[in-house]
Amino acid sequence: PSDSSSALPYSFYDDLRLSQTAVFEPLVVSSSSSVDVDADTTGDSDAAAVDVQQHVGRNLHALQLEPDADGTENALEDLDSTPITLCHVPTFFRWSQSSSDAPGGYKDVSSEAYGGTAAALLAMHHFNNGIGTIAPDLAGIHTTCPIRLTMETVDSQSSGIKAVQELTRLVTRSPSDVRRPQPCAIMGSSWSGTTKKMGTVSGVYDLMQITPSASSVSLDNMGEYVSVCICDILL
Repeated sequence: PSDSSSALPYSFYDDLRLSQTAVFEPLVVSSSSSVDVDADTTGDSDAAAVDVQQHVGRNLHALQLEPDADGTENALEDLDSTPITLCHVPTFFRWSQSSSDAPGGYKDVSSEAYGGTAAALLAMHHFNNGIGTIAPDLAGIHTTCPIRLTMETVDSQSSGIKAVQELTRLVTRSPSDVRRPQPCAIMGSSWSGTTKKMGTVSGVYDLMQITPSASSVSLDNMGEYVSVCICDILL
């Protein structure tokens, strides 16, 4: 698809993660590393080369096309032969906020979250389908870039601590879990205080973090917030 009239559904690639006919494997690169190995009897140590595999993109999953009975590749309905690699991008917005006066201890503050999540979903949909009606540079990008974005929403509960807890939960998922994947990038938060707390964690894990509206000048400190990118195009 190259325009909105022929685009795949918004949930297509999220559904593909759950498909019983699609097989995904984490992308890894191999490199040789030298380690010291102690000799059993002499106490001397020798350098031994070991093959080390590292996951790419924290964490990208490549679609493995399974052969059909006739030996041809099963490209799955609605997919062409272009290799597909999924990148998971959770979004962090404040859907609720702690309040002693509200039922259950939390009040609904989701008006901004609905708009932000819808904008993020639209942006990912345009990227996945190469639609350039809003951002012209995205036109046809799906024909040159094999990456497709999937998404989940996270409630930061207007709390930097809660957001960091949720981010830690995401980055410590199994790198082999396709259905509950690690993120390869994150979006959020729209608030500077929460963004700064998340930025410390995203920097440690070399995880790109995009904030749609956080505006604190301290976020310009690339020495401390190495992975945070401020982009106000979504809201």
